[in-house]
Amino acid sequence: MWSLLRQVRLEAGLRQVDVAAKLGVPQSYVSNYESGERRLDILELREVCEVLGITLPVFIKRLEQRLRHNPVVIYRAASHPRKS
Repeated sequence: MWSLLRQVRLEAGLRQVDVAAKLGVPQSYVSNYESGERRLDILELREVCEVLGITLPVFIKRLEQRLRHNPVVIYRAASHPRKS
């Protein structure tokens, strides 16, 4: 998902700092979700999409298309506990 968020941002002609300013967050927030270091909840994703000029349903449709062509494995934290 994060690579699609970056792609949509670039298509909108925005820099990370532009998106961050519109969201009222530090640039590192945008960098972290684009790199996959931070996950967005559905409300955050909706807000990001709004700033990028795309509706959440259109974004989800693009994400579904991308996943159909390039499936990814999502690991659950419970199945891979952190080592102490």
